[in-house]
Amino acid sequence: MGVDDRFFDRGGSSIRAVRLISRIEEELQGAPTVATILTHQTPRAIAAWLREHGQSTPSESLVLLNGDHSKRTPLYCLLGLHLYEEMARSFRRPVYGVYVEEDLEAMSRAVRTPDLAAAYLRAIERQAGQPPKLLLGFSYGALVAFEAAQQLTRRGTPPDLLVMLDPLLPSMLEEGPLDRAYNLAARLLRDPASIAPRLARRVAARVRALDVVPTRATGDDLVWQIRERAYMRASEDYEANELAPYPGRCQVYVAQDRSPAHTPRVVAGWRSLIRQCEIHVVPGDHGTLLQPPYVDEIAERLGSALRARTSMRMLAVDGE
Repeated sequence: MGVDDRFFDRGGSSIRAVRLISRIEEELQGAPTVATILTHQTPRAIAAWLREHGQSTPSESLVLLNGDHSKRTPLYCLLGLHLYEEMARSFRRPVYGVYVEEDLEAMSRAVRTPDLAAAYLRAIERQAGQPPKLLLGFSYGALVAFEAAQQLTRRGTPPDLLVMLDPLLPSMLEEGPLDRAYNLAARLLRDPASIAPRLARRVAARVRALDVVPTRATGDDLVWQIRERAYMRASEDYEANELAPYPGRCQVYVAQDRSPAHTPRVVAGWRSLIRQCEIHVVPGDHGTLLQPPYVDEIAERLGSALRARTSMRMLAVDGE
């Protein structure tokens, strides 16, 4: 890796960033945060940061993902930093990825969705000075954003808009006897050439799932499996004990290729839980939803909603 190569462009991830930070701390007695690695991605930039800050580690919970320093209402993206970069570039408003240490604890203890949501809200309010008005989350992060919106609503400071990207509750993943055949047929009709690799990945996933403990996985794969299982347990606990209807405004984006048999169940489930629910079924699957070209459609639809929100606020001010 060269001194001007970008960490995430060379296969970096949040987990690898944690390992990198540990090595830097061992060798240089000072350590950046994961957020710093995202904003200073090259070895040269990290070295410059270390020279400036020495052994101090400034708190950096909010990472500006698109370089927009305007006064428009920021959009806060939960449970991921690099994950949201591609989408963030499409918006003409500040888009922040939020980083909290509590997320890393999912690998060492049982994480609870309400606790994680509260940690994200504390991080935003500590650095921004006010509650968030626009919240977004992907996958399990969408459930965390949902719970954060619930907590804000109970406090009397509800967000203007909650955005959930491909959110699934455990009950929505339950398969009926014909669901697998339906999913396969739907994908075959849409894209015959994609069936072989999809089947190979599915078989591999089934084989890995047979291991109660992921003993054959090593390194990053092992950490990701532990983390994903922690998120699934947290989702199950949240659905069983804390899930409640949400009265606010929400946009839900569902990946049409993830599991066609599940799509009606997902749509019906969220419509029953959210009073003001706008659902979009968009191209792509769970793994590609935030990558081009699929993320472009999400950015366009969400951008239109945010522009309309701004127009409505301006009309309200004029009316006053």
